[in-house]
Amino acid sequence: MAHAPTQARAPTFFDEVVAATPGESNLERCIQCGTCTNVCPVVANYQESPQDMGFLDITPQQIVNSFRLGMTARVLNSKMAWDCFTCFKCQEHCPRAIPIAEMIYELRNRGYRETSS
Repeated sequence: MAHAPTQARAPTFFDEVVAATPGESNLERCIQCGTCTNVCPVVANYQESPQDMGFLDITPQQIVNSFRLGMTARVLNSKMAWDCFTCFKCQEHCPRAIPIAEMIYELRNRGYRETSS
């Protein structure tokens, strides 16, 4: 039985962010351990003073999940994407070596370019 030829899909915003991120994204290797969220100083700041900062809408772990699910708008419009210190603690402590901070950095770059044009 002959199979119909598959068409290549156009790269999505997410694909472009992952492609521009140095190293391998390894998103499929995430085991949802929560280490990235537990070591994040932005998460800690929001937890310490929610009356001043408001509530954090998405954590680093949820950013990884949203990326995997292709939920670009959720990530791009989140406080975490723009409040991230890019201290790389999430990345340094990740047992699966997922470059979370690098992805957030590239997400910001792409998001800025997309919204300013």
